[in-house]
Amino acid sequence: MSSVNKGTVVSEKDIEESKRVPRIYTRTGDKGTSQLYSGERFPKSHYVFEALGTIDELSSSIGCAICHLETNPRTQEVLVKKLVSIQCILQDICSSVATVQTTTKTEKLLSTKFVDGELLCKELEGWIDELELHTKKLTNFVLPSGGLSATQLHIARTICRRAERVLSSVIDQVDQYAYRYMNRLSDFLFVAARASAALDNIDEKVYFRQKRE
Repeated sequence: MSSVNKGTVVSEKDIEESKRVPRIYTRTGDKGTSQLYSGERFPKSHYVFEALGTIDELSSSIGCAICHLETNPRTQEVLVKKLVSIQCILQDICSSVATVQTTTKTEKLLSTKFVDGELLCKELEGWIDELELHTKKLTNFVLPSGGLSATQLHIARTICRRAERVLSSVIDQVDQYAYRYMNRLSDFLFVAARASAALDNIDEKVYFRQKRE
């Protein structure tokens, strides 16, 4: 028997079991490189990893927005399920980006293909039309505002725009509908932010030219 910390006893069986459990850390990136699904290794500064990291950041930002949205039954009903679905789709896009089209074996290409991309883009457009029914007519440039949920969605929108810019550098490796989805997603997040403000009954702030004395 072995002891870990005072009063905790760990059996030899527990130790053997722990050796068979996959660990979070792999140590394979300790020299500044990471591996793609194709098996190729590139520096972590490579634009592919920049794209993957930005999409991951976007999903995390959406997750933060969901936490705020869940405090209001109205925003939860209208937005949360859609946003969780989008997080899952972003994971699929990451799989596609992490698979080099020119060097990856066919079976791996098929397993990471962005399936039903055209339908997903149309679904997103339908959601945009649906959410616009909750918003006021746009007559001024809207500033990021409208409460915690709305503002977090605006932050997600700006990260989405950055992800789209980064993806443009690897556009030859990305499914055309995956890239198109990212373009539609920033529009969705803008409308979602406005809908969130409306459902929370919080006025949005708008741009007006500042007077200089």
